[in-house]
Amino acid sequence: MGGTPGVPEMTGWVEFTDWALSVPFFTKTPKLGSARLVFEKDRMVIPPVTMTFAESTLTGRGMLTDFGHPRLVMSLTAPAIDLVELFGTGD
Repeated sequence: MGGTPGVPEMTGWVEFTDWALSVPFFTKTPKLGSARLVFEKDRMVIPPVTMTFAESTLTGRGMLTDFGHPRLVMSLTAPAIDLVELFGTGD
C-alpha cells in the first residue's frame, strides 16, 4: 500500500465465491456464483459478473475511481427482467 496521506494506493484482488447479497428493497436475494474485485492504485475494477435474481439473470461490471472522492460507474444488462419478481407488487 502506498499513496498520499489519507488516500491509499492499493493493488491486488479479492475474489468471492458462492455468495449472496442482502438488498432491503428487493423481495428476493441476489445470488452471485463468483466475483472478483481488482484494485489498481486509486481505482477498483469489477470485471464482468453474472447475478441471479429469482428467475432473472443480469450481467454487470463496474469501476470505482478516486478513493478520496469516490465515483462509481456501473452497467447492468439482462435479456429480460420481471420487476414484480424483484420489488413485489407494492401491496
